[in-house]
Amino acid sequence: MNPMTRPVSAPRASSNGADTAQQLDHLYTQFELALNAGDWAALGALDIQLSEALHRFKQQPLNADTKAALTRLNAFYTTMISEGRKEQARIRLQLSQQEATKQGVMAYLGHHE
Repeated sequence: MNPMTRPVSAPRASSNGADTAQQLDHLYTQFELALNAGDWAALGALDIQLSEALHRFKQQPLNADTKAALTRLNAFYTTMISEGRKEQARIRLQLSQQEATKQGVMAYLGHHE
């Protein structure tokens, strides 16, 4: 297991809006830590937890703190998507470079036999 990957506690169902905002803030912090660590597995797990939490929270009225926490998470999602696309591009480039190197080695070996 990646040392940066650690189980993340799922937010509890809350009884009031302040608890909901705190739970969303906690998830936001966990998302930040995982993104900064480049821990894509943790980000995936957190995404599932957020989806489950949002499903529970939609049954409740949203106070100003909860709306602010959701707005902050939504803005951070844009950052995460951008970083994910950069990582995809980096991996694509790495794979294409490996393929080019492999083809070069095969050509070299075929030429020197």
